Amino acid sequence: MKKNYRKILGYALVMTVCVLLIVLVAALSENKISKYEDKYNADLTISQKQIEALEEQIADLSQQNEDLKKQIQNVQNFDSDLVTHQQAMSDMKDIFYLYKGGKKDEALVAFEKINTMGFDDNALSYYELLSALLNK
Repeated sequence: MKKNYRKILGYALVMTVCVLLIVLVAALSENKISKYEDKYNADLTISQKQIEALEEQIADLSQQNEDLKKQIQNVQNFDSDLVTHQQAMSDMKDIFYLYKGGKKDEALVAFEKINTMGFDDNALSYYELLSALLNK
């Protein structure tokens, strides 16, 4: 019977060691998992902050883009107005030279074709002077 007790005692000892090893491995793996979870959470927080910063940059860049589009439109409008004024001044200069050259009737016909819409104060002043000169 002592042999049986020794075998049982040996089995009990082996099982106890196995249980202790299993508990030890489980404790160590839980510690590693906890470290990985902490690192993952820290990385996730950093990524979320980076995403928020990028979203703010996108919003700022979108606003800057809209502002630049408005500036481009203003420059294009100014350029168009400038071309219109230059054309009007050139036309009035040609009419003045027609009048000065003795072609008053041609100058009056050309003068009637001028559209004063969009003239600035200077262009309107020249228009009125030319009108006064032609209508003498």
